[in-house]
Order: sequence, then C-alpha cells, then structure tokens
Amino acid sequence: MLVSETVYLRLERMGDKFSAYCSSDGKNWLICGEVNFPAKDPIQVGIHATDGWCLWGDMADTAIKIDYFRILRRFRDETP
Repeated sequence: MLVSETVYLRLERMGDKFSAYCSSDGKNWLICGEVNFPAKDPIQVGIHATDGWCLWGDMADTAIKIDYFRILRRFRDETP
C-alpha cells in the first residue's frame, strides 16, 4: 500500500502480457496486477480515474492531477 500524495503509475507490455505498477517515488515499484491480453498493433492507451468501484453504480466525484505522461518504446535487439 502506498502512503503518498504523489503516485507514479507504469504500464508495461511484453508481447501479450500487460503489467501494471505503482510507486510513491518513481524508483521502487510495486506490481498492481498482470493480465494476458492478445492485442494487435497498434494499440491505444489512455488514463481513466474513478473513486472506488463504480460499474453501473453511483460514482463519487473524483479529482486527479496528471502532470506528466509519456510513452516509451523499447525494442529488443535480435541481431545474431
């Protein structure tokens, strides 16, 4: 559990495996979850925030501040 006003989020894709991480300092990461999801390129990414679970129910007001967003592409070197 993170105890911080600032929370860093990271989403990684390795093939069909997506992993979500969170951190309070941007250096030490905790895994939040993983899922295998066969997705064809290109994929779209975005940010969605809710205050708790709200699927088809009442949703409380949620305020977030996003001050930085970036997408990094890492390529494996498959040269023999």
